[in-house]
Amino acid sequence: SAMFAPDNRLILTTAYDNILRLWNTGGTLRDSLVHQGFITSAVFSGDSRYVLTASEDGTARLWDLQRETVTEFTHPPNVLVKSAVFSPDNQYLLTAGDDGIARAWWRPDVIYQWLKTTPAVAPLAPETRALYQVGE
Repeated sequence: SAMFAPDNRLILTTAYDNILRLWNTGGTLRDSLVHQGFITSAVFSGDSRYVLTASEDGTARLWDLQRETVTEFTHPPNVLVKSAVFSPDNQYLLTAGDDGIARAWWRPDVIYQWLKTTPAVAPLAPETRALYQVGE
């Protein structure tokens, strides 16, 4: 498959060799991302900053094109990931496996920002601590 980035500066392609290739629009190969299984879907985020892939190797991978980092989202054993998409605001990812379950994920940088701005969590009540066997 092949797809233009929303900003029209990059193109991604996938084939049966388990490799996503990222090209500039002049036809020069910029980079590649390898999965251990067939890539079932690949999409750009709406802001063209990320590429999200799904693979029969049981993973979805988020490629941050600015930071040149890859985050892997691992599914349970023996689950083939059939598709992966971005939410309209690009903050969440949705994957679908061949087990019939859709899984929602946060982008790692969104989690980090949330943790930085979230007030401290209140301590657990004694009965809750006992229920879950949480130590002091």
